[in-house]
Amino acid sequence: MSGIVHSVSGDRIVTITLDSPANRNALSRRLVAQLRDSLAAPATAGTAHAVLLTHTGTTFCSGAALDEMRDGDPRTGRGPCWPCSGSCSPCRFRSSPG
Repeated sequence: MSGIVHSVSGDRIVTITLDSPANRNALSRRLVAQLRDSLAAPATAGTAHAVLLTHTGTTFCSGAALDEMRDGDPRTGRGPCWPCSGSCSPCRFRSSPG
């Protein structure tokens, strides 16, 4: 699996690039996981003084990957919104699954 988030460090600045222009850098599970890892590395090392978040393509980030949210979180079976795990108003007050 190739990376869709790239990180380059230099002179105490970490540049993290979202590189999924085909879906306008939507926050898919894969992108979020890679972004989390890219942010954790400099935080753990303690060597970065700044993080610059940038993108490829024409859109920085189009928001949540709605196609993935439709079915909920495959790890927990909750939601339909995997980011909130069923805690937001639309999830709590939904009358029927699907």
